[in-house]
Amino acid sequence: MLSRPVALPDIIHQVCDPHRPATFVPSARNHRRWEFRLDERHSDEPAGDPHNVWRLLSPWLRPGDGELVRAVVYDFHATVAETWRHGRLLLAGDAAHQMPPFMGQGMCSGIRDAANLAWKLQAVLRDGAPEELLDSYEAERRPHVERCIKLSIEAGRLHHEPAIPQPASDDGERWSRLPPLTGLFRGAGRSAPFPTGHQARQPTVEVGGRRCLLDDIAGPGWYLVSDGPADGGGLARVLDATTLGDPDGWLRRLLGGTAAVLIRPDRYVYGTAATTADIAALVDGARRRIGLPPA
Repeated sequence: MLSRPVALPDIIHQVCDPHRPATFVPSARNHRRWEFRLDERHSDEPAGDPHNVWRLLSPWLRPGDGELVRAVVYDFHATVAETWRHGRLLLAGDAAHQMPPFMGQGMCSGIRDAANLAWKLQAVLRDGAPEELLDSYEAERRPHVERCIKLSIEAGRLHHEPAIPQPASDDGERWSRLPPLTGLFRGAGRSAPFPTGHQARQPTVEVGGRRCLLDDIAGPGWYLVSDGPADGGGLARVLDATTLGDPDGWLRRLLGGTAAVLIRPDRYVYGTAATTADIAALVDGARRRIGLPPA
């Protein structure tokens, strides 16, 4: 934990040093994290000794720059549970999967698990959706987690096979760097900045002269961002983009030239409506996909 200002990067760095590959991760407030590869010559105890830790940190910090909060030696794991649901028992987070930390997606994946499962439990327990909806939890999350694990392993190979990585080719997923979900979505979606199955970037909007995040006015459930007045069909809260300020232009990018975008409670794009006349079919289709009765 830093005790005084130090010139350090403000984004994650993979340090491709052939002698000592490392990872640097800026964290909340003054916390910073480093990871260093150890070989068979380093036993667990000396590697965690404060003197040796400060030696590893010497390219970035001096002992007076901060306090060592934690130093530990551990092995990375890449594993996924055989099944995530057995009757009323459901697994999420580290109970369902573990991955190397090189993409920073371990806890993020656990949060996505919880967000995915929470709205489906609510739909079943409160809104009358069939219990089979819970089977879509693993069906959606497992392939996503497995791809994130694969990405983490590939990034970790830089620590075992130090080399200058080749630039990634551009593709439709490049903006997010993470794979989309597949499952309870409408079709393949548009090639807009936020395609179906991807998490939507949350815009900053202006309401009544004040700036806030879209979630602050959307609430925790389904919401429909529309290019004018619309009907949420008893499923989604309607956010008319024409009544909201768009200081950064991201609200308009979220719409991507469509009449409406339907966002799930876990903030994944369910689908889009090309015209105002298509909005009712979009919302009704979502209700049917999750097993809710007609509005």
